[in-house]
Amino acid sequence: MKKILLAMVAMAMVSCATYQNGYHGPVYGVVEDVVYVNHKYRLDVWDYTHMKYHKVTMGKAPINELPQIGDTIRVK
Repeated sequence: MKKILLAMVAMAMVSCATYQNGYHGPVYGVVEDVVYVNHKYRLDVWDYTHMKYHKVTMGKAPINELPQIGDTIRVK
């Protein structure tokens, strides 16, 4: 009986710890910085909804297809 109770408590703790409220669906942010490092572009994107930064890495792309500072892009 103790093993079943322990398993149920552990499962409840894991399910509560991994739940993230508000991260269901696409996340959009505003590009604040574009840096070219090691043949890749790194974008610093500010997400106003969740109030956090995302670091997005893009491979080689033509200059005219890169997001510019101030553009709103989809992060996830």
